This record gives sequence, structure tokens and C-alpha cells, in this order.
Amino acid sequence: MGEDQRYLFPILSFSYLTAILYRGPFWHKALLFLFAAPLTVFMNAFRIGVIGVLVNSYGIEHAEGFLHFFEGWVIFGACVAILFLTAVLLQRLSGSHLSLAETIDMDFNGLGTEAARVLSFPASRALVASVALCFAVSAAFVLTPQANNEPPLRDSFSLFPSRIDGWSGYFRTLEPDVEEVLGATDYANSAFVGPDSDIPVEFFAAWYHSQTEGEGIHSPEVCLPNGGWEIFSLDPYEVSMPDTVYGTFTVNRAIVEKGFDRQLVYYWFEQRGARMTNDVVAKLSVLRDTMIRGRSDGAMVRFVTRIDPNETVDDATRRLEALMSRVLNILPRYIPE
Repeated sequence: MGEDQRYLFPILSFSYLTAILYRGPFWHKALLFLFAAPLTVFMNAFRIGVIGVLVNSYGIEHAEGFLHFFEGWVIFGACVAILFLTAVLLQRLSGSHLSLAETIDMDFNGLGTEAARVLSFPASRALVASVALCFAVSAAFVLTPQANNEPPLRDSFSLFPSRIDGWSGYFRTLEPDVEEVLGATDYANSAFVGPDSDIPVEFFAAWYHSQTEGEGIHSPEVCLPNGGWEIFSLDPYEVSMPDTVYGTFTVNRAIVEKGFDRQLVYYWFEQRGARMTNDVVAKLSVLRDTMIRGRSDGAMVRFVTRIDPNETVDDATRRLEALMSRVLNILPRYIPE
């Protein structure tokens, strides 16, 4: 039914124009217009039959890609030709011998001469640049690899461990309205307590299979103020995790406050093997990798811990990075590079 509808609307529009321009009685016009629906169904059934024969004889590739696209245009052209032929036959049956141009009221006299004038126009720089740009965009569209509809191989965050090298944690489900706004394909929201402190370190990661369909990463710079937290400081900060595949990289390091409470926050955007601190750069990388690699998956990773009044920021930093180093050892299983 979907294929029939895809052909029906353009052919129905074309048959309507043909009926308007047709020189003949009203019932001829109505017949031309109503003829679009059965013609579409018949020609689409014919197309499917031809594809079936080609697939059976030469392989499934004849039902995919360019050939499938080209077959659609052939069928559309055939439908237009049948509409014109029907208009001429109606004229013949009524005793008229008008030509096709006269039947459809299309005057092509002098069209070739007017069209040839285009060749006499001087080619301006703007015109040449526009044509070159059109060719470049068309080539990029044709050569762009097909988007990878199959998700990369990864483990679901539902399998994320609750114990990591002496750290014990638990998974917390987000509120339904928060999940809807987040729009993530998969996420982890856990709180871990280490052997040396009872102050938890929160680990959050939101992974998106595709970031080009209205869904994508949300920066904590926007989310944290909405939760009532004020950003006291926010700076790029280099961390070194030599025992992980990530090595040394830069994160966003923030201290946020709400009343007398303070928290230390690390976050970054994990984008197909690259770590980024700017959400705009991350979004631009999605466009690049969609064209070059056919991938638009990615994630946002965040670690948060409370800064106790009886400790320094350095104490909170050591606690946060202690869990972070352990999580990064297993994170590639859940956020593929």
C-alpha cells in the first residue's frame, strides 16, 4: 500500500493537470482524472512483478539501490505516457483527429528557438560558481556512505556492573519526563561508594545510536542550572588515565553550588573514539562522520561527587578520579569507538 501511495499522489496531480488542459467534453476530463488510481495500482503491480523476475534471475541487488530508484522513474514515465495516449484515444473515439499538442493544449511552437537562447548567455562567475557548487553538493550526496542503520556492537548499560574493584553502587532510573527529554538510546545513572569514603560518586552516561534524527547530546551547562545548581566555575581540565585506552585527555571541570551544598563535576562528549568538551564541536563532528564514516552515534559522560564541608576540592578530585579510572577501564564495552 505504501508504494502505491508514493506513486498515486504525483500521478493523480499529473492526471488533474492533464484533465484541466484537455480539449474535450467534461466526462472525458473526469475519466482522465479518475483513471489515475487504477493506472497506479496496475503499473505498480507490474513493476513488482518485473522486480520479482529480475531478483529470481539475477539477484537481490535488482531490488535495491539505484536500480530500484531508476525503475520507479521508468514506471512514472510510463504512466504519463499512458495518460497522454488515453487522451488521444478519447479524441479518436469522439471523431476528432487533434494532435497530442492540440489535445492537451500544449503549444511547443518556437520552444526550441527560445531554449537555444540559453546557450548565448555569457557565463558569469556567479553562474559558474553556482553550477560548480551544485555539482559538488550532488557528488557529496552520491558519494556519502549510507548511514549505518545497524547499531555498533556494544553491551547494554543494563549489564553495567554494580561492583568495580571495591566500589559498590546501584542503578537509578530517571523520571519518565526526564527520560523523554533526554531522548537517549541507552543510559547509565549510578552512584558508587568506595572503600575509603562513604561519600558517593555518581556516574552518568547517555548514549545515542543516531544524533541526526532530532535526538542528541544535552550539555550539563544547560541541565544543571535547570536543577537549581549555579555554576561557580567551569574550565577545561586535563586528566591522565594511563591504565585505560583513553590515556590523557581534556574534560570540562565544574564546581556547582546550591545553597551551602557544593559538587565537583567532570563531563565530556564521547564521539566515536574522540573526546570533546564543546557541544557545538561535537555536533559538527557528527555531520562530518555521518558523511565520511556513515556513523552518527555518540555519548555524554559525567562524573559528580559532593564536596563535603570537612574536605578540600583536592580530596573530592581524588575520590572522583579514583572511580573514573575504574569505570574507563570497562566503558568502551558500552560506548564503542
